[in-house]
Amino acid sequence: MLWPIYRLGIITAKAYRFEIILMLYILLLGVVNIVLSDNISFSYVSMRRFFLTGIAAMWTAMFVIRDQKRRNIFDIFCCSCLLIIILTEIINLLFKGTFDPYYNLSAILTSHTIPLGSILLLLALGPFNFIASGSTKKNIVGWFLVLSGLLLILILQKKSTYLAVLAIIIVLLLILFPRVRYILATTLVALIILILLKGGPFYKQLNPSIHSDFGILNRVELYSYALHIYKKHPYFGIGLRSLTHENYLSDYQVLNKQLVNFDLPGTNWISFSDTIKDLHTFDNMLLTSFVELGTFMSVTYLLLICYIILRYCRLTSSYREIRIQGLYRLLPLIGLAVHSMTYDSLMFPQVNWLFHVQLGILSGFSPANAPSFSTHQSPNKVLL
Repeated sequence: MLWPIYRLGIITAKAYRFEIILMLYILLLGVVNIVLSDNISFSYVSMRRFFLTGIAAMWTAMFVIRDQKRRNIFDIFCCSCLLIIILTEIINLLFKGTFDPYYNLSAILTSHTIPLGSILLLLALGPFNFIASGSTKKNIVGWFLVLSGLLLILILQKKSTYLAVLAIIIVLLLILFPRVRYILATTLVALIILILLKGGPFYKQLNPSIHSDFGILNRVELYSYALHIYKKHPYFGIGLRSLTHENYLSDYQVLNKQLVNFDLPGTNWISFSDTIKDLHTFDNMLLTSFVELGTFMSVTYLLLICYIILRYCRLTSSYREIRIQGLYRLLPLIGLAVHSMTYDSLMFPQVNWLFHVQLGILSGFSPANAPSFSTHQSPNKVLL
């Protein structure tokens, strides 16, 4: 659909030259990943889904959502989706008469409560920009959606989502109250030191017969197992969603002996090796990327994200009147980054699409007073 308007501009636009080069390189590495995958057919389906709902969405948004009017339309879209989700879930819970999220949330758009948390975080882009717009009506709508979204997140009862919200709040405080940044920085350093000092003894006391402790032990063990697989295929990975994680168990020594041959009678908790065979996940998007996609593709992808965000920050900092509102667009991405440390977020197409469209908006960002396309000017000439 872009081709009739932009033609070769979609791959030759000077304004996006570096991003396009990196995206083309990622596409090439994706093909290599499929060819070298442990299971070519599985990786082909997963990589196609990742590209179509991710890279292609970002590429499109980069060209289409370039001016403030279109960014506002996307903000309204996010607010509308968020309102639909909140109303659906709250009404659903009220009709069922209980607030147990495991059985009574419909998890609209995701069918699972964890990615639903990510959807809520990413859709918060709309309310954040409504609040920052300066309009009283938009401000009221924005705060209503933010508070309603927080209520739904509390109902979800997912600690990882709480952590993502906390990260957003900390960054928001730094933006709004720059004078407290040193106090917050000191507090964070103190917390990190406390975790390093107390984390070891706490970890040793965990009991796999306790459900929450069992989950922590499994997640920590996954870091070691991910490194074990990564060493065997460091460059191009084992293939995106090849579902062959169990093939590397034969020569792996489980570090935490509590997880070996663990099968508590009367429960559905199983040993670490059986968990690997059943789930085939590392519960961490970064680990998933380096193990399944390999170093080359993962580093290139991270480089693309960092370049887009740094360039966006540089552009917004040059215009005082849009600096604060511009920073609000980064808050959902910060929340997703934290949330992605607890599950493989971008493997869900809904989350993948929302994330990459927002990246595309950042990449195609131009200040409100910058020249935009007109009916008398070719888009190709503007971009080239």
